[in-house]
Amino acid sequence: MFIFGGSLFGAMLLLPLYYQQLRGASPLEAGLLLAPQGVGAIIGTLFVGRILDRTGATRIIMLIGLTLAVAGTVPFAIAGPSTPIMLLALALVVRGVGLTASLLPSITATYATLPKTEYAAATTGTRILQQIGGSLGTAVLAVILQRGSFPAAFWTAIGITAAASAGAVALPGRRGK
Repeated sequence: MFIFGGSLFGAMLLLPLYYQQLRGASPLEAGLLLAPQGVGAIIGTLFVGRILDRTGATRIIMLIGLTLAVAGTVPFAIAGPSTPIMLLALALVVRGVGLTASLLPSITATYATLPKTEYAAATTGTRILQQIGGSLGTAVLAVILQRGSFPAAFWTAIGITAAASAGAVALPGRRGK
């Protein structure tokens, strides 16, 4: 959850700034250009939950999700001023699906090991970890962006997302195992 927060919230700092500073979008336009990531998250929620319920394959689904999140971020690290907006929108859809596919299995695995009486504490704990990770990830990426460039900051965000794979490997291969 900590690393996931760093990846999600850190990149959410970079994406609107990328659109505003490098593509000349207004704040409203930049916000609207992020909508495809939300569409991807909705798609991910619809399908990933069903697949997870059917297979229980928490580890593999999370690894696929992290791979998709990385794949959806790479175009921003290599994009130039003439990169088509539609390509970046498609990348955000992929990123949204990937973030959902990486978040749902970790939450499911957490709750599967707990009695229902512990759910409230687990929810609080996971949100705290996610928020602290998000704060740290955002700060790190802001410093890298200030001292470097958008590609350097996006590659760092990609590295943070890839680092979450270590946590995915620690998940049970199937729910309850």
